[in-house]
Amino acid sequence: MAIAVSQQKIEEFQKNGAVVLREVVDDKWRKKIKDAIETDIVKPGPFYHGYKTEDGKGNFHGNLRTWEYYKSLHEFCFQSHLPLIAKTILRSNKVNLLYDQLFIKEPGTPHPTRWHNDQPYWPIDGKDVLSIWVALDQTTKENGRLEFISGSHLWNSFYQPEVFGETVDPSEDYEKNPNYEKIPDIDANRSE
Repeated sequence: MAIAVSQQKIEEFQKNGAVVLREVVDDKWRKKIKDAIETDIVKPGPFYHGYKTEDGKGNFHGNLRTWEYYKSLHEFCFQSHLPLIAKTILRSNKVNLLYDQLFIKEPGTPHPTRWHNDQPYWPIDGKDVLSIWVALDQTTKENGRLEFISGSHLWNSFYQPEVFGETVDPSEDYEKNPNYEKIPDIDANRSE
């Protein structure tokens, strides 16, 4: 399956900070990813971060760096089209994998992924960083699709990271950075 990223898509990414590329992950890769995820849900890897609900419905399962302990996810990160797509979009000769992350939210999950910008969560500086989101299930506005604020990557603002679920342990919160701003209330100001 040959994947080409058009000049128009590259320019759209540079202008908006995000771009949709459909059907770049074929069924073979989707099955391998799903199998690894099902295994991780049953027996989470070492970087698990999830939130269980009291009634057991709507759980949120997360994990990091899964490519390090699932062969199929290692292969996906390094042998699929994603590195080539990243190089093309970033107009780079080389890309490095910082990490991969799972966000598995069951229907009815009460823990929304808060509005944020990614950079403050990462231990790196610079703007030539790309996140690639792969949805394995059909996503819609009603069931929680991923949303971006067009052009927000050009705002030159970093927002204080927050935990994406409820925590009772203050040590789980992120260290406060005096150079970061509080994220504006995006949902209350969508018209802006």
